[in-house]
Amino acid sequence: MYFHLEVGFFKMLRMVNELRPFKLVFLLEVPHSSRVEARREFAGALDWVIAEGLLDFLDFPPTIR
Repeated sequence: MYFHLEVGFFKMLRMVNELRPFKLVFLLEVPHSSRVEARREFAGALDWVIAEGLLDFLDFPPTIR
């Protein structure tokens, strides 16, 4: 699993947050049989994005639902 890591995407999120702060929530929809593994992979990718500081402008950490 990977995030679309184009710098423009994160710059856009940063600009939107400056205009109006928001909480970032990802809705992960996958077939029931692979839900646990998909969530684990997505969480790992999100952890990497956070560690790289790409979401350091948020007041709250992103959430996965």
